[in-house]
Amino acid sequence: MAHMPDPNEAIQRFLGQWSPLTRAEALHLALQSLRDRVEPDRVLACELAWEVHAKGYWSQVRNADGTTYPPRRTISGTCWGSPRGEPRISASRSGGC
Repeated sequence: MAHMPDPNEAIQRFLGQWSPLTRAEALHLALQSLRDRVEPDRVLACELAWEVHAKGYWSQVRNADGTTYPPRRTISGTCWGSPRGEPRISASRSGGC
């Protein structure tokens, strides 16, 4: 079985490259870089989610477990694509993007 890397080890390796006096700036620059890398994907995800919503494709697709997506009126206050893995779909199924 492959060894699963510990995220805390990666963070500690990253922080170990910087003195305590420059860590805040290093973290700031790393976060900006990550944001710049993922922003185009976020925009694309929102555009695709809008297309699925606008064309009514939600009724034609299934979740991984084979269940249908809940009716629009039962979904509220969240955004599709949760970083924690739980389904997050807004009332418009693309809101918050």
